[in-house]
Amino acid sequence: MPSGDKGERTALAPSRRYALAEFLVVGGASLAVIFWIIPSQTSAAGTELGLSPRMLPTVCAGAIGVLALVRLVRVLMSSNGALAEPVQTDAPAIWFAMLITSAAITGIVAIRYIGWPAGGAVLSLLVILVLCERRWSRLLAMPIGVAALLYLIQMTGI
Repeated sequence: MPSGDKGERTALAPSRRYALAEFLVVGGASLAVIFWIIPSQTSAAGTELGLSPRMLPTVCAGAIGVLALVRLVRVLMSSNGALAEPVQTDAPAIWFAMLITSAAITGIVAIRYIGWPAGGAVLSLLVILVLCERRWSRLLAMPIGVAALLYLIQMTGI
């Protein structure tokens, strides 16, 4: 639905039915990951700092499930079944999805061929460019910080 002179699109806010379907899919996937996939793909014993290899993925999957529930509750409690004002976008969402996927693939290939620190810096730079960050300070700080962190992780073995 064009709404302006520049070909802007207005994304419609989600309905209650859409929010419920989203919760069922995301929440169900979160539960499947917590109770089926993580236990079958990781060991229970941990060697690093006494932590189980299951801890981080379980926390992340649980957080995703909780955020899906919070979103559902917010939509259900809103008066019109929508979260907020319609979001203005200049390009279809498919282009954003294609760009972020391309950045991820390029970053993974960079990690494979030039190593974790440099490849991680490439990946972080591409992702923040796709997210439309244009401030030089952040365009320099983020990749340098990621490279330094990945180097420290690689050297210390954490």
